[in-house]
This record gives sequence, C-alpha cells and structure tokens, in this order.
Amino acid sequence: FAADADVRSRRTALAALSNIGDPAAAEALAKAAEADTVYDRGHAASLYLGFARRLAEAGKKKECVRACRDLIRARVEPRDRHILCDALAILVGVEGEGALDDLLAALGNPDKQVREAALTLTARIPGEAVTRKLVAALKGAATDPRAEIVGALGRRGDRSALPAVLAALKDEEKVVRLAAVEAAVRFGGEK
Repeated sequence: FAADADVRSRRTALAALSNIGDPAAAEALAKAAEADTVYDRGHAASLYLGFARRLAEAGKKKECVRACRDLIRARVEPRDRHILCDALAILVGVEGEGALDDLLAALGNPDKQVREAALTLTARIPGEAVTRKLVAALKGAATDPRAEIVGALGRRGDRSALPAVLAALKDEEKVVRLAAVEAAVRFGGEK
C-alpha cells in the first residue's frame, strides 16, 4: 500500500509504517521521501523523520542515524531546511557528540537558519572538544558563518574559546567584530 496509486491509501500506509517504526519500512519511506510533488515529498520526509524517532525510541540507534543522515544528504534545497534541522536534532539526541561532524558540516550550509540550528544544537553537547572544533571551524569560514560561530562560542561560555573570541575582535569584517564584542562580554569582558 505504500506505493498505491490511490493517494489516500498511500499516505495512510506511509503514516502507519512511520508510526510502527519497523526497520523493514525504511526503504519504502525513503523512496516516498523522494516524491515528485513538493507536498508529497515534504509529507513523506516528515513521516521518515517520525520513523527515525520511533527507531530511536526502540533502541535501534544505528538505523535511526542512517535515516537521519540519508535525509541530511538528500535535503539540500532551501525549502527543505526544516527537514534538515529536524534530522540534525534527532541525531544529536541519539548520538550526542557523535553528531558533531554533522553539525559542523551544516555550518557550511548557505541557509542561515540551518547554520543557527546547528550552532544551537552544539550547545547541547558539553566539553572542550566541541569548543575546539568550533574554534577550528572559524578558519576558512565565510563572513556570516564566522560571526555566527563566534557568537555561539560566547554563548557556550567555555573559557578555552576566549583566545579565539579575542582574536575575532580584530577580524577584518565588522559583523565578526561585533559578534566578538558580544561574546567577550559574556566572558566578563576580560582583556
């Protein structure tokens, strides 16, 4: 029924498969998420995300991670930003620090909402290792992502980021310097 020609039957079957959360449904849901129409594509992708959540609830982390990463790879258009952000959030919930590379990759996304979601999600992952990777992401980042990362470092409050924040005060781009001022204030405005 998941490939039924009748739209109502197909959507009902896909919703059922999503809610059941059986790994055997992955292929049908993934295929449905590649539908031709914008509505069907978005609806099926939402069901696929629900399926990923069910997998996580059932302790099937590997399958959940695979579903999320499949969606992240497939969703590159701006209209799909909510799918990408939700998939990243599920990954962080399941993988924790294991999702860090996915979040760092999202910092290169041209969509500011995706980048901001990724930075917000990094805040859920504690530790200096995360801070070090965010500081490393500053190198080579375009202007807006660089400013966003500096802001996130300030919100993180990890004092190991202070040298990078202070260095950003001398950045050639005003938006980065302004983000650095705000971040430095969060550290107590030292130096």
